[in-house]
Amino acid sequence: MLRRTLQMMLVLAVLAPAAAMARQERAALADRLPADAVLLYARLDVRRALTQSAKALAFVDPESGGKIAYQVVELYGLLKEHAANYQFRPKLLDQIADTELYFVLMLEEGEQEASAPISLENLTLSIVLSTPSDEVALDFMEEFKAMLEREKAKDPDSTRFDRRDIEVERGELIGFADPPTLGRLGEYVIFSTGKPEKLWAALMAPAEKRLSGVALYARLMAGEHEPIGLVMVGMDTIFGGLEDHFKRSLDDAEARQAQEASKAAEGEWDVGALDVQMATSALKAFLLVEELFSLDKWEHVGSAISYDVGEDRLLSDFTSAFSHGEPISPVLSELLDGSGSFLLPRTGDYERMCVMARVRLKRILDEVIKTLSASDPAFAEQFGMAMQMMRMMSGVDLSEILDMLASDFYVFVEMVEKDLGEFLGSVAFDPETGEPVGEMELRMLWPKVTLLWGLSDPNSARGTLDRAFTTLSTNPQFNQLVKKRTYQETDVFCIGSQAAEPDVYPDGLTSFALVIVDRYLSIGSWKHVSGLIRRAKSGTAEVDPELEAVVDRHRDSDLIVVVPKAFQQHMKELAEKIRGSQPDPMDELLRKLDELDLAQLDLADQDLALRVKASVKELLLAFKDFQQRAEELAPQTSVMTGTHKGRFYEVRAASEVRK
Repeated sequence: MLRRTLQMMLVLAVLAPAAAMARQERAALADRLPADAVLLYARLDVRRALTQSAKALAFVDPESGGKIAYQVVELYGLLKEHAANYQFRPKLLDQIADTELYFVLMLEEGEQEASAPISLENLTLSIVLSTPSDEVALDFMEEFKAMLEREKAKDPDSTRFDRRDIEVERGELIGFADPPTLGRLGEYVIFSTGKPEKLWAALMAPAEKRLSGVALYARLMAGEHEPIGLVMVGMDTIFGGLEDHFKRSLDDAEARQAQEASKAAEGEWDVGALDVQMATSALKAFLLVEELFSLDKWEHVGSAISYDVGEDRLLSDFTSAFSHGEPISPVLSELLDGSGSFLLPRTGDYERMCVMARVRLKRILDEVIKTLSASDPAFAEQFGMAMQMMRMMSGVDLSEILDMLASDFYVFVEMVEKDLGEFLGSVAFDPETGEPVGEMELRMLWPKVTLLWGLSDPNSARGTLDRAFTTLSTNPQFNQLVKKRTYQETDVFCIGSQAAEPDVYPDGLTSFALVIVDRYLSIGSWKHVSGLIRRAKSGTAEVDPELEAVVDRHRDSDLIVVVPKAFQQHMKELAEKIRGSQPDPMDELLRKLDELDLAQLDLADQDLALRVKASVKELLLAFKDFQQRAEELAPQTSVMTGTHKGRFYEVRAASEVRK
């Protein structure tokens, strides 16, 4: 007990230095960056991440969790010792837990090529480390340059350690033989793929319109718990770049056509005209997609994750969202807002994961046809001919099928054990001779789904479904793939591989059963569909009370995913069963580590290498114990929701584990 307590005290003292170092909170890098030039922004609060990780390890299992954290600290100490062998001892290595790490992809000024939406030459990816102070950043650069000079002195003819000074207004920036650069400005240490001019300018003088000022950034940062990590992508910059790309491509194609006009006049193949035609079609297609989904109104997409560790529960909260301008198209509005309401089916099934959503597909189809017909008057006629052909082959057309569907649908997911080796026809080979020895067994978890889609008019839908299967059963192309059966005086329509065989019933993987029960079109395996019929006939089917409670709490959401405790437990049992018949990857890794002969490697410090190997082994052993303890915890029902609120569509997933 004393050893375990000392381990945890040591870990928390090293990983959470903020408790001992009262320091004013730094502003985030987003408070400086120009919003219109950032394609990607990612932030990791190292201090908070390490502190919460240490708490989570202790929550799951103080013994193995403490060992994991202890060995992480031990390995970090060995890394510092390795750096000291090269006389590289920056203060930053002692204060790494008091930093913030950023990844920033920025669009620099420059000519854009027509061949790419955004020229790679104009993109700069930077890894930025916000250190505790200007002094720490300066010390790191001095130590690094001194190390380069020492290594260069050992091998003057090598170019590996060559560096050049790059002129900057403030701070310092050095380059190497290849494009990467390393620099320092204020408290920041910056490693970039080139010269980060816009980033450098923002660090010297914050931009007028900053990334921290965009609506989505503020929303992601305003959660119940401050996020450990945050990622944002500038969709307005990306989609704007795409539109400019297609327009540049057309301009270039027209310029080439003008240059090659003389060749076409002489009877040669008019390549320029073909290029113009292709570029025109590409631009037209993009503008149609832009109109349908309001791509010109998309602003940012982002995600944030936070953890909260209590005495008896561990809560993780993941939020992903995107922001948009106004107004948006009817298609995007339908996708984000949904239609109608959730009317939960009486399945009597409480143990499967359920994905439910509200969207009126017929409304989306009508808007797509309207938009495409306005762009190309011939489209409506072509679409009508396609629907007529579909009606001749199947008895119904797409509009009829979508018209019978209401907005709400429910996907129930069951995980099963599946041998994909047999399914894919994989062959196993003898490792000694290389000869095939039979089918390879590839056992893994595989989803089996049952779909229940609400119907606008169940009686009318029965007639539509019966007409479709009657027509398909008389069509030589499809009659072996369909069959109408009867179960408890209910018509069940089977479709898929071998569906017409007398003794073959749909398995929910390669073939499916369709039936209308109550107000729902149900599609799945024969087992699940017949179960729905039995429960409906017997009157024992009820709405899952847990699902009902979740829907009541999230009536405004158009997407809800519920993962019950029973489903998670079943997943765990199946995974253990599959794992039991296969070698444990951790045992294999430990075996290979034991077999690693460091004496055969040309290492400058054999003693240090041996200590690293021993520490890694202890870490793996502790992680193996930790994994077993984690599987003993009781996961609570997890819920994910998608909700449109004003200018934001927000997907939030919260999961909880209790002791």
